[in-house]
Amino acid sequence: MRVLNERGGHFAALRNSTVLIYWPHGLGDWVHLGTILPLLEPSNRYFVTRFGDDFVSVIEGNAYARPLYSGARKLSDGAEQGARHLGIDPRRVAGALMDVALPDWLERHVRLARIDTLFYTDYPEPEGRAAFPFHTKARALAKSLVAAPRIAHFDLSKALASTIDFSVRPEINTFVESVLADYMQPADPLVLLALRGHTNERKAWPPVRARELIALLRARAARATFLLLDEGPVPPELAGAVFSFAELFRGEQPFAAIYKALLARAKLFIGVPAGPLHMASAYGCLPIIGIWQVHHPDWYDELNRNAVHLIGADVVRRGFARRPATVTKPEALKDTCEVVAQAVVPAQAVAARAYELL
Repeated sequence: MRVLNERGGHFAALRNSTVLIYWPHGLGDWVHLGTILPLLEPSNRYFVTRFGDDFVSVIEGNAYARPLYSGARKLSDGAEQGARHLGIDPRRVAGALMDVALPDWLERHVRLARIDTLFYTDYPEPEGRAAFPFHTKARALAKSLVAAPRIAHFDLSKALASTIDFSVRPEINTFVESVLADYMQPADPLVLLALRGHTNERKAWPPVRARELIALLRARAARATFLLLDEGPVPPELAGAVFSFAELFRGEQPFAAIYKALLARAKLFIGVPAGPLHMASAYGCLPIIGIWQVHHPDWYDELNRNAVHLIGADVVRRGFARRPATVTKPEALKDTCEVVAQAVVPAQAVAARAYELL
């Protein structure tokens, strides 16, 4: 099969092909893919997959690409099914024919859909070094994936719309509501928390700060229910203060499918820049408080007028606000940001914003 990546202009030049986008990346990257898809060459047909349906379900119902499911929720690199990343070494991709190790489930899809091209990128991270209009992670990649004459037709001075379908299947909504009914009343405000930086633990917000925040919010909204989205056990500091997504919804449906239902049900999202924050931002209908202690919000999501980002002092001290992504970004595209005096964002600052949003 012909295998392409973002380099060399081969993908941007592709026409009238059926393309499998192999996307073995994090939840945030799946969200950003939803921004890139409508920019791609429309004469091609697009399918998208990875090993692990927890994230593939992000693209369910998408108008620009069809998700291909493995039947296994757990995320992996595919080694247990024969070869890591379909046997492809991303360093050797040069736009030519390559041997690809397709597991049985994917080979069936490739054959039935007559897929002739595979796209696999290691998704470079510009970290604010790219200037407007390619200042975000997704836009920087799109610059390499879309031919210049085509991308010139898009108004990049405006926020790019996400193409993620956030509608919820009735059976998913019924399931989520039945689970929540055991822990809260329908009128109780649901607050979603995401405290861990899955690709960089330095992004994490300390559980002790989250405990302080919950106490402050419950002083004003006693019936607020807090749902922790992070994987793994609840930190000891938060025992008894939050419910755990992993415990409430374990083993039932793909993560992204359930998360879409929770976004529609919630009153507020609070979290660090990881996949759940990026997906909540793309959703756009939910108030968001972002907690940024390592990176800068100008580098990632499109404008969300329902978002407030609290930026730790170290982000400013390290000069991240002076990188091209921030200094060239027009005011019309900038989110509401507030810099705090401490490196670790204090609970009081988050609570002050949460009072207003709730």
